[in-house]
Amino acid sequence: MRMAVDRGATRPKPSMRCEDVLRFSPLMPVALALVLAGCSNFNREPPPPCPPVAILGETASLTQFRQGPGRDLTDVEYGVQILDYRGGCEFASDRKSVTISLTTDIVAQRGPAMTGNSITVPYFVAVLDRNQQILTKQVFESRIDLPSGRRRAGVAEGSEPIIPFAEGKGPKDYSIMIGLQLTDEQLAWNRQARGGN
Repeated sequence: MRMAVDRGATRPKPSMRCEDVLRFSPLMPVALALVLAGCSNFNREPPPPCPPVAILGETASLTQFRQGPGRDLTDVEYGVQILDYRGGCEFASDRKSVTISLTTDIVAQRGPAMTGNSITVPYFVAVLDRNQQILTKQVFESRIDLPSGRRRAGVAEGSEPIIPFAEGKGPKDYSIMIGLQLTDEQLAWNRQARGGN
């Protein structure tokens, strides 16, 4: 069942129990079957909340320098950032797995040292357990066009990770983490910029 967004309150209507419908409905086989099917839908439990999604802070951005020792602003080829994400989820009919529909917004900015007209940026979508241990991780590539004269551009990348629930587990026991797939040097630069070690 796909989770839907609540669009706001509506005027309440008088409630009617399924047994009241059956009492006053004509006892025709087809009509009775339709009423029973409707009652079963009323009694169905709503789906649980989707597993939470987050951007891993130290991998939310990337600064690519041109080759060489220079690390000044004039040495920057491009910068990339994950701006946001959005989506929903759909549970299997047996509630033993969930599919996450995720859209990730990635933006790139041309630097003074950039010479080409496009870049390819790897990013990842990982499934974590309650102890923040990675269960699965997929790495994708995002192509962003930055033609000459255009300083900034972005793309919206879609992915659909599937989480099968282990025995006795549910959506509250899992989470989704997204980020840019950085090199060791890029990760060290981010940590230094954030004041880390």
